[in-house]
Order: sequence, then C-alpha cells, then structure tokens
Amino acid sequence: MKGKKEKQGKQSSKQDKLMVSSNSMYSELRDMRWLYNPVVYSQISGDFTLMQQRILLGIIEKLQHRIIDSVDSQHKQKSFPAIFDDSELMKRETIDLNLSAADLGVIPAHYEQLEQAALALSRITMKYPKFDTKGKVTRHVAAALFPRIEIAMTESELRRTGVLRVVMLTENIRDIFTMQHGFVKHVSHIARVALKKRTPRLYIYLSRFKDVGHKKVPYTDLVEFLGLTDEYYYETNDGKNPYTSWSKVKKLVLEPVKQEMDDLARSGEINFSFDYEPIFPPGKSRGIPLEVLFTMKNSDMGNMKAEEDRRSNSIYNFIDTYVSWCPDLSIHSLRDIIESIPEEKLQDFIYFALTDVRRIVERKQPDDVASYVMGILRKWKRENIHVPQPTLFDYSPVILEPEKEEPKDIPGQYAEEWKQILERYDGILKPFLLKARHFGTSLGFILILFPTKEMCDEYNKLETENPKEEKKLHVIMTDVLGSAGRVLKRGVEH
Repeated sequence: MKGKKEKQGKQSSKQDKLMVSSNSMYSELRDMRWLYNPVVYSQISGDFTLMQQRILLGIIEKLQHRIIDSVDSQHKQKSFPAIFDDSELMKRETIDLNLSAADLGVIPAHYEQLEQAALALSRITMKYPKFDTKGKVTRHVAAALFPRIEIAMTESELRRTGVLRVVMLTENIRDIFTMQHGFVKHVSHIARVALKKRTPRLYIYLSRFKDVGHKKVPYTDLVEFLGLTDEYYYETNDGKNPYTSWSKVKKLVLEPVKQEMDDLARSGEINFSFDYEPIFPPGKSRGIPLEVLFTMKNSDMGNMKAEEDRRSNSIYNFIDTYVSWCPDLSIHSLRDIIESIPEEKLQDFIYFALTDVRRIVERKQPDDVASYVMGILRKWKRENIHVPQPTLFDYSPVILEPEKEEPKDIPGQYAEEWKQILERYDGILKPFLLKARHFGTSLGFILILFPTKEMCDEYNKLETENPKEEKKLHVIMTDVLGSAGRVLKRGVEH
C-alpha cells in the first residue's frame, strides 16, 4: 500500500512539474484544433502534394459535424452510425461540398497554385483500403474519388472567388467515409506546418496507433500508402523511380519525415513523433524488409493532451450516467460543478455522486430530486474544495504565489470561432443562438446575450429538455475552442 502511494505521489509530482512549467503550452493546446478522420479516408494511398493534402483535410473538416455526431452516438448505440444516410445518397449521383480557401490557409496570391493542385487531384485515381473484421487490410480499391474540383469564379469570370467546389461520387462515399472501422484523431493543421510532403501522410497514418505505442507495417503497404510505387511515381515523373530500394526509402523519405516530426513535436505543433526499424526475413539483415516497426513517442503536448482527454472522458461518462439516472438534472449546471473540481479530487467527487448521493436520495425520497441532488453536490464542493489558510500559530513558511490575472469579460473575443460553431451546429437550439448576440467571453468562457429574459428562459428550458442537443453543441464548441468552449454562459441584453 505504501509503495502504491509513493508511486502515485511521484506521478503526481511529475504531472505538477509539467503543468507548472508549461502554462504557455497548455494555452496552445487549448487553441489547437483536432480532426476526427474516418480510418479508411485517413489511409487513402497516393503521392499527394502539401496543397492537395490541404484540400483532402479540408473535406474532412467540412464533414466534422457529421462525424462528431456519429462518434457521439456510438457511446449509446455501441456502433458508429453512417455519416451519410442511405436515403440521402440514393437521391443523387454526386454530393457537392464548398470549401473556403481561407479555411485551407490559402491566401489570394496562391489561388492559382490551389487551382492547379485541385485540377491534378481531380484527375488522380486513388486507392483506399478494404479491411476485414479484425482491421487487417485485405485489398485496395482504385477509384476516381473526386471527379471535379474547381475554384468558383465571379459572375464576370474575371477573378477567382476563393471558394473551392468539390464534387464527390456517391458510389464511393459509403466506402471512404464509413465509420465502421472507427476514426483517427489528429491535429487539423498538419498539412500547413509541414514542409515535407510525406510528413502529414505518415503522421496521420501513425495517429491511428499512437495510443498503442507501436505498429508493425508491412513494407509493401507502407510504400503503397506513401505513393512510392512505380504506379504512382510515373504518373507525375520521368526517369527511374528512386524508391525501389530500402536504403533510398529510408534516406529520402523516412529520415527526413522523422526529423521534421521530431522538430514539430519539440515546438508543440504536433502531439508525437516516432522511431523506426526494419524487420528483415529470418537470416537476413539487408535488402527489402518484410515490415517496418514504428514506435511512437509522445511530445510534452501529447502528454498534456492525453491527460486532458482522460479527464474529459471521465467527466463525459459521469454526466452521461448521472443524467440517465436523473433525467431532470441540468447538464449545464452539472458540468459547471464538475469542471471546477481539481484533478486530485475528481475521482472522490465522482464516487460520492454515484454512490453516496444515490443512497441519500433513496433514503430521503425528496419531491424535487434534481434540485436536491444539486444541493448535495454543491455542499460537498464547499466542504472539500478549499485552500487552507495559515493561522496565528502556524510557523511553517508561507510561499506566496504570484498573483494570477482573474478571468474577466472580454467583448468580441472568439467572434470568428463563434461563427464557425453556428455554421457547424444545425440542431433545434440554432434559431435561438442566431437571435442571441455573441458578446465575447466571461470568466474565460463564451458569453451570449438574448434580447429578452423570456427568450433566455425558453432557451434554457429547451436545452434541459433535450440533453442530446446540448451535448451535440458542447462537442462542437470544445472542438473549435478547446477548454474555452466547455461552458456556454448566457444572459440578457440590458
């Protein structure tokens, strides 16, 4: 028992040091955006330029609200619902998406480069993997996934508008956007910060296995995925393919990508990098390897992200369980309390709420269970979350912490992010949100103001009666804003 406590103490001390020394990194982590990428789509093989990869990731970013809905529903249904309904796909042969060049990080001066990349991408026959029930690739399917990608022109046809129109064939959509095999979560900006064109590809590929920590990849699958085979090379190049030997693949691809990912991980742009080693056939130590073993190594940012995800999952599961037990509980109020509980007290709070509070309710049988429960939880917080004050006879040294700037109202902050949230959220709360005025932030969280108290009350009632809608909005807000999107504060304009 003593050894376990000492181990926990060391772990806690290590985490505390990391947190104390990395406040700026936590701020960057909060602002970082993450994409949920269906496994099949994330493993489309090909030799893509960085600009083409911006387009490919832009498509996924445009579909985020659908993908997040599927991920959210999986918790209840134990399977991922399709992100495109069959009835939707049967109505037409193609589906169009409009992407903003600005959202892809492309300025007007580079529109011509974007247009050329889009045109080339529309002509490429891509390959995507087919998996068996165990997640092993059984074969690759070749298809023209995006038969038309173009930058829209103004009515006078004199200049480009900065809107990219992507046409997708519905016959391929079921395959490449299937959620059946899960999803990969990775930073959204990888194609913007990378300088080597294969860095984003390998980063996204390995993101699927980051939590496992290692992955053996068949060599033939690796060169196929990275577009190093003769088939891909001769589509855009002349002369001899330089990637036919292991030594060249190592020197020209893996080493430069590893170096760049090491640099990006150190600078806090990505959450991990990797080491690798070839696995040769028995009795051989050179030539073409059978497999390549990748070992992932978390960056400081990655460790922080893992800790944040662990806490978020604990909170999410607790709220989900608690509201199922008492449907009248306000998710918003419940989250307000649990988000304020320090990490070292979180599990104590959850145990108390799930065990002791339920026993008290069964014994007392209150008329208004929800209000009674919230009262007990607030009392626990008052009694257990406090800062000890030195007394007159306390001679222990007092270490004065530097004063921290208190969160305050910041008019206009996150205005652009709020627009993104409204674009992605399309639920029953949206008409109210459109009528509310985005003020900025209050106490570090988004604040909106309704024109009347009646409208504010009606919104709160609708949110309480539809916890799934509130959860759907919350997922989008945290995806766009990080920790600043955990709470949506609302008020009334004076």
